[in-house]
Amino acid sequence: MTTAGNSALSSSQSMLEDILGLSDAKSLNGALTMFSEHSQGGNRLTRDELSGLLDKMPELYFGLEGMLGTRRQVVALTADLVIMLYGQPEHDCIEWDGFHRMWREVYDNSTGRLTFFHRIIVHKYDADRQQALSARQVEALIDDLYYSTNSVFAGDKRVPERSMMMSALWKQLADGPDSRVTAEDLKPILCGDFCAC
Repeated sequence: MTTAGNSALSSSQSMLEDILGLSDAKSLNGALTMFSEHSQGGNRLTRDELSGLLDKMPELYFGLEGMLGTRRQVVALTADLVIMLYGQPEHDCIEWDGFHRMWREVYDNSTGRLTFFHRIIVHKYDADRQQALSARQVEALIDDLYYSTNSVFAGDKRVPERSMMMSALWKQLADGPDSRVTAEDLKPILCGDFCAC
């Protein structure tokens, strides 16, 4: 980049810091830098480009490898969810505005990041992409999360018998096993709060 280009970039960054505050400007600058580095098409990221970028953002899915598959599978699952929630699924891409919104709401927000983490887990089992699970899908999630040999809870004496967990879960949810269940509904279970059952 030329000296004039560096000066203009520095001036723009300084103006952003004045307008937004230092931490917001650095966050926006970080988002824009990552987006630009991975976008070959200017104002949008294809699914492959987004996957490459998300591979460098493990904070979004840290701890899900193993439980939900390989790192590559978890990154692909995360990219699918990001495009579904913030992008343009019909074009299989995400534009800058959607990516920036995701950055603010999820990546740069610890509460949003935890909620998104739970949504990634639910998304794996949401084969029909309704953002809510059927009873069968919930049971598969619970089996993998708590009762599989790969589970972080394998052998944990605090985990109740499967039948007790499922019975208590359906009692807690107003419509029982005929209802569709969201990540928000499953939050206590996803956080390991066995007493919520």
